Amino acid sequence: MVSKRRYGLLLLAPRCFPVRLGTWAAKGLPRTTGERLENLWTEWFLKFFLWFFGLSFRLSPELRKNIKDFRATYVFKTENGSVRESAIFKRDGNGCAVMVCEDEPAPDPDVTVVFRNAYVLKRYLYSLADQDILDLILKNDVQLDGNWNYVCKLLFMIRGLRCKVGLES
Repeated sequence: MVSKRRYGLLLLAPRCFPVRLGTWAAKGLPRTTGERLENLWTEWFLKFFLWFFGLSFRLSPELRKNIKDFRATYVFKTENGSVRESAIFKRDGNGCAVMVCEDEPAPDPDVTVVFRNAYVLKRYLYSLADQDILDLILKNDVQLDGNWNYVCKLLFMIRGLRCKVGLES
């Protein structure tokens, strides 16, 4: 069993880096350069989050049982296409359930989550206390296309991971 400390160290990233890091670092730069920097930072953090999420399934049998017979493809992107990532739940060559991350959107996803911009996506990933997707939908910050049950399943698995590392009770 993997200790909570290992998970906790990796999930401290949102607490260590300010939400507006890309904006702060880009002060004084032209607007397009600042936006690019914010987009790059958000894309990197989303990749890190999905990579860590996939790693936690590989390391923890307790979490892996949640994806035992689960097959789904999620696409996360922004409206302007500056951030694009896919998370694919499938079986690997050994028959073990895994989550794989890809840099490009999958061709036929089960769920597509389109965020208004990179800042909204980053703010959602950083919000440890309030990750309610319905609030973002009501504010027109997010558009969902696909099976809502898969969205609920993903949020359930994220909450299970957060409980495992001690960020929630």
